Formats: sequence, structure tokens, C-alpha cells
Amino acid sequence: MKLPLSVIMKALGPYFGFICIAFGALMTYAGAKFLFVAISFMVASGVSAFSFMLIFNLFVPVNASAGVAGFLLFACIVLGGVVTYLTYKVTTKAAVPVIAGFCGLFLLWTLYGLTGLRIKVVRALFCVAGFALGAFLGHKAQAYVKTIGTAFIGANIIILGVSMYAGNIDMPNSTNPKEVPKAIWAYFAGWIVLFISGSVVQWKMFGGENEKEDAFNDEDEAKRCGCF
Repeated sequence: MKLPLSVIMKALGPYFGFICIAFGALMTYAGAKFLFVAISFMVASGVSAFSFMLIFNLFVPVNASAGVAGFLLFACIVLGGVVTYLTYKVTTKAAVPVIAGFCGLFLLWTLYGLTGLRIKVVRALFCVAGFALGAFLGHKAQAYVKTIGTAFIGANIIILGVSMYAGNIDMPNSTNPKEVPKAIWAYFAGWIVLFISGSVVQWKMFGGENEKEDAFNDEDEAKRCGCF
């Protein structure tokens, strides 16, 4: 008997590209507005999926009925919702630095690919350094991360989704520009257009709101409540 999860994943497989494109478009052009909702959804989904796979594989017999599997899935979804509710303040506070960290990771990962190196340790160091640097800078400039940072990540997700249908996204081992496939340059040009347009749209629509919100959050609590 196949696990219900494997059956679901197989059924959803052809649609992953579309899901990435749709989610990436939201992140690119409106990420600042629904960032915390997206983070909460990812936490709930992650907790639900992990708990379902763990419990099903360890405690549920392979001949379990669909009703048992369905009830377990429902219980895990509820658990994911509860965990998200209890950790909402922590996750929303960490959301912007984490997003900025992933921006830094993507950036240094790309730079590593351009070096032509294929050393796993060096690649890991690039990724860790990129995440750490991005998270540090993101904490200092949250308004920019909520707009430009989400546009950066959204553009990457869109390109990933497109590549699931078009293919040819693997970088060659050579650093010679002549040996880079034309498809890579097309992806890069598309990424540039998405990133710049998304950054401009979000900054014009939400940049002022984010700057005011960050300034308000940085005020002293006593001043905010008008005690002094």
C-alpha cells in the first residue's frame, strides 16, 4: 500500500511549477503585504507535514483505512495551526531577518556558481555566510527587506517554476560566457525584469507604510503609550 502522502505528491507533481509561479508572483509584487501570512502558512504547513509523516510511518500500520489516514491528517493540520498560533510573535519578529538571510544565501550561491568551483565545503561556506550577512543587514533595514527582499525571492521562485516546464536551468562547469547556454541568459534577463519591476511596484505601494511601521516599532514603549 502506498502512503497517502506519496499519492498526493505524485498527483500534485505536474502542478508544482504553476504553484511556484503563482506564489512567486505574489511574493514579487505584493510580498510586503502578505509576508507574515505567508510565514505563518509555511510554519503551519511544515509542522503539519512533518508530524503527519512521522506519526504515520512510526505508529500507523500499512493496512490502515483511508478514514484513519484522513483523521490523522486533520489532527496534524490542527496541530500545525496551534503551533503557529503559539509561536506567531516569534515567527513574525524573525520573519524579516530570515527573508533577508535567504536573499543573501541566494546571492552568494549565485556568485559561487559563477566561480566555476565544485567544492561542497566552499559552497556550504558561501551559503552560510550569505544567510548570516543577509540576516544581519535585514534586521537593520527591515523596510527594504519587506519590499525589495521579497521581490528578490519572488523572482527566484518564478524562475524556478518556469524551469520546471522549460528546463535548461543548470549552470555549466565552465566560466566562459560563450559556453553558457542561451536559456541561462534568458532566465537571467527574466529574473532581472521581475526583480526590478517587483521592487519598484512594492516600494511605491508599500515602502512608506513599512518605514512608518518600523519607526513606530523602534520607539520606546513609554513614549508610545504617552506615559512621558
